[in-house]
Amino acid sequence: MKQYNCPKCGHEEPTAFEICPHCEIVVEKFHRPSVPENYRPGWGLRFSKNRPNPLIFFGGLLVFVLFLAAGTVHYIIDSSYRGNQLVKRDSFGFSEIIINVDKINALPRVVARQTYPIGFLVLQREGIVKTDEAIARERDMQQRLQEALEVYDRIIERRSR
Repeated sequence: MKQYNCPKCGHEEPTAFEICPHCEIVVEKFHRPSVPENYRPGWGLRFSKNRPNPLIFFGGLLVFVLFLAAGTVHYIIDSSYRGNQLVKRDSFGFSEIIINVDKINALPRVVARQTYPIGFLVLQREGIVKTDEAIARERDMQQRLQEALEVYDRIIERRSR
């Protein structure tokens, strides 16, 4: 049990006292714990009205930074060997933040381009989906190869006669 002592005569009492019963000095200020003026029992320290609450400030700052970060990247979800990746956006925005490669590849090319225009362009830029130029080059190569095979077949036929 805590004992309270008189600062002048040293008398001990089990309870706090305002006036010492032996030397009659006023000792109230010696026994009362210092309590901040903005203290409310059960609530802890309150923040003064002059100063903003730092928890609210830093929480808001965190939300703002996450908001900015979400608008500057695409999150590409890919179940193939590449895995998931973050890709920088060309411009700030919130449309098509999450791009599902499997979903886009499951659609016909024309439908995928109309349904997910930004995501389709990002996948082309990253080399995940072939560009229109690459497809045109492949068609040209296939057509030339087919023509070369036909010429070769004609040469073989002429030699075999």
